[in-house]
This record gives sequence, structure tokens and C-alpha cells, in this order.
Amino acid sequence: MNGDSRCGPRVSVVRTASALDGERPHATVSDRVRRYLSPEHRDAPGSGCPVAALAGGGVSEVFAQGIERNIQRFAQLLADSTADASGSAAASPQDRARAIHVLATMVGGMVLARATAAAQPALSNELMVTLQTPLTDWLEDDTPSPSDR
Repeated sequence: MNGDSRCGPRVSVVRTASALDGERPHATVSDRVRRYLSPEHRDAPGSGCPVAALAGGGVSEVFAQGIERNIQRFAQLLADSTADASGSAAASPQDRARAIHVLATMVGGMVLARATAAAQPALSNELMVTLQTPLTDWLEDDTPSPSDR
């Protein structure tokens, strides 16, 4: 990606005087996240992150249905993990939000890990560990995540 910051937030959280990648500067990482995860960015794959653009256009209804099934499965697993002795509970909107968070983190992390594995295996491993540890801690300890807000 050759330093293309359109594929993720910059580490710096201070306002810069120069434009980032030919676009207006953003004040914080949160601003970059909001812009990256927006309908405008999603709907303009030719002017955004080249990695995210790989999933655009040619994605079929079958693929979308598979994503929905995985979200439903994860949401149900989350609901069942907090169910009473009866063993099963209906997935709540919070379970669905958490499932989306988990699935997106897993898939996005794996895309980045695979993309860097050959050229920078240490970075690839770092990406997986950095995402896996807090994600599993959050799921096992029931600590709040951004999707719980």
C-alpha cells in the first residue's frame, strides 16, 4: 500500500496543516475512522482505499447472504453465552452489533495479515496478535467495546 493512509487512520491525532493524500486534513483518528467507514467512502471505491475496493462491485448476493448468516451465527453464539440454564436466548440488537464488530475485525485483520505475510511476516503476526488478544479478552470478560456504546 506504499504508505497510502486512505486504508486506515493515521497514528497522529493532531491537526495537520497539509492535506492528507490530496484531501482535507482530519483532526483526529476518530475523524478518519468516521470518514473511512462512511457511505461516501464505500460508494467511491476508485478514490478510496485500494484494499477495500477489492470487495466492491463484483460482490454477489450470495456473498452478502453469507456475511449476514455469519453475523446471525455470531450474534446467536453471543446470546447463548449469556443465556440462563435453558441454554438458548434470542439474539439482541447488542448481540448483533457485537457480532458485526467481531466479524469485521476478524476479516479485516486477516486481509491485512495475509497482505503483509510474505513481505513482512513479523508485521503480519503483530497484526493478528494485536487484534486477537483484545477481541478475545473482550468476548471472554464481557468488557465494553465500541459496539456496546
